[in-house]
Amino acid sequence: MATSDPKIQQFLGWNKTFDKVPLSPPTMEDITSSRHEPGVRTGIAVKAAVLRNAGGHAKDALRSLVILGALANLDTVMIVHHEDCGMMFIADSKVKKMLEERRPDLRQEIDGMKFGEFSNVDESVRKDMEVVKAFPHLRKDTKVLGYSLDMTTGKLRKVK
Repeated sequence: MATSDPKIQQFLGWNKTFDKVPLSPPTMEDITSSRHEPGVRTGIAVKAAVLRNAGGHAKDALRSLVILGALANLDTVMIVHHEDCGMMFIADSKVKKMLEERRPDLRQEIDGMKFGEFSNVDESVRKDMEVVKAFPHLRKDTKVLGYSLDMTTGKLRKVK
């Protein structure tokens, strides 16, 4: 299903130029890396707010989305997770173990934490799309779109 929103069409059209020229593989790059500016590879530059967090999970961005919705005319949310995300390669249990080694006094609190590990980018994007769609504090007509970003080519692929 294609979107007729001109802003989204412009973004997707601009992004198509990336798969024509191979990009060098990143040294270390994930959704939270300060060395990666999402606009460079996706075309989101001036006219979009880009919210970043480990794993790119929507749940962690909801507070910011509410603020953006209150202050601006937030009508579209694009969820973009990149293939080769670090959260695909580190299990919650490993993060908990590292934290508990540093702070054994917080073991009970750490044990209840979830860090957002996942193994399938498309499934993770779909889950986050559902989180945003179900969130009651955004406009009911907010469009929620999901994409997977290939970090080798820079190409976006729509997730259905």
